[in-house]
Amino acid sequence: MLLMVACAVVAVGGVCYLVAGYGNLVHWYCGLNSHFYNSSKWASDFFTPGIKSDGNMYCLIGIALAATGSRYAIRSYGRGADRKVLTRHVELAALLPLALCITFATCAWLWGNKMSAPAFDEVFSAYKAAGIHPFQCISYYMLPNNHILYNLLNGLLFHGATDKVSTGRLLSLAFYLAVVTCMFSWFRRVTGSAWLGALTAMALSLQFMVWGFSFQARGYELCLLCSWGLLMSLFAYVETKQKKWLYINALCIVAGYVCMPSFLYFHAGQLLFMLLYRVVYKEIALDFWKCQVIAAAGIFICYLPALCFSGLQSIVQNKYVTPMDHYHNRYDFTVWMVQQTQLYFTHLFSGNSYIVPLLLLPFTLLLSKKSRRNVLFGMFYLCLWVVYFIIVIAMKHMPFERNLIAHYSITLAGVFMVAYWILSMLPRVRKINAGKWVLFPAVLSLTAIHFLRTNELLLTDTLYEINMNAVYKATEQGIDML
Repeated sequence: MLLMVACAVVAVGGVCYLVAGYGNLVHWYCGLNSHFYNSSKWASDFFTPGIKSDGNMYCLIGIALAATGSRYAIRSYGRGADRKVLTRHVELAALLPLALCITFATCAWLWGNKMSAPAFDEVFSAYKAAGIHPFQCISYYMLPNNHILYNLLNGLLFHGATDKVSTGRLLSLAFYLAVVTCMFSWFRRVTGSAWLGALTAMALSLQFMVWGFSFQARGYELCLLCSWGLLMSLFAYVETKQKKWLYINALCIVAGYVCMPSFLYFHAGQLLFMLLYRVVYKEIALDFWKCQVIAAAGIFICYLPALCFSGLQSIVQNKYVTPMDHYHNRYDFTVWMVQQTQLYFTHLFSGNSYIVPLLLLPFTLLLSKKSRRNVLFGMFYLCLWVVYFIIVIAMKHMPFERNLIAHYSITLAGVFMVAYWILSMLPRVRKINAGKWVLFPAVLSLTAIHFLRTNELLLTDTLYEINMNAVYKATEQGIDML
């Protein structure tokens, strides 16, 4: 039913756009809220007559997709597919460790939120994107600062709030706790213990980028949640072959892209993984590829307002994705990329370069013949980083470190999986698996302590490469002098 309503909205909106003239659309759009970012230049730099012409074509495609989606929804409803409910059994014994995990993450968030002054990107995103009319939020791609889905949620859920930086941080907290829950669920399955799953999730939650953006009014934590959702639904499908997981996978893909286009780095890893899976296990997985097509259609529909009112070039031709022209060829760029990547990898372990080689550990999971999940994770990890470097070299442009938040999180998860795999195989001492119940928790505890000691120092100038607390203090001192 929801799909039918969404298709109807797309179809009606598309027809209205097609029949309306350029001037009428400008008048209507500015009537929603005339005080938006660079509103005086909007009609000349973004929504031009040429963009309106391109928008007509996009709307025709959108209407065709809406008609196809409506037909599918009607047929599915007739078969009773809409009435199927996705359920997951939750054991009561796991609730206490999970509650401990959630409490720990909330305390970590409170600690970081108290230390972190609002950054420029947060304020811009909160007031220039989340603070405007919802339709303008999803259609005006003024800068990549507009993490569309995140800002839309912040604007809708906290419509009456005047401080959308604070509400945005609360929204990131909710996504952070959801990410921690995913981590707990994943490692509970890996270790076979809810308590070890909780301890692993707590250590993972303190990784600098994961923790640091949990109290930022930005979409990175939502993107991380979509990435973990993609990974878990993918593995659930591969292991059970149940189509319901493909729908969750498609939903995570759409949400990830609508939050930020750089989700491509993660999603492309999944596509390469399934191609490799086809070669290794001789399975075509046709249902998977069908759902990828459905996800692509969903992404197009969600970006339709931005395409029609901001144009494709606002997304694919801004300075954050266009090639770095000062490198004359891809060889020069690749040399620079390798040097820069060494700095990027320090974020894996909260700023320490001497333990960066640990990122190679997850590749050893490919040798874990007794655990199919370990082998699959090793394959996914390989594809994740290979496709990242392919895209970066092809684009001749590196993303910001924060755009790799999911890569960092999955890499550390892989390191912990290797640690558990090796330590749990150690000989028992007096019938106790000391490697599993003593050494592995010790590794997790030492990692968490390391993160707690270094995160506070990194917070000053690593999240946005500027010390916002120092900026605020200097500003206050300047005002006092006046």
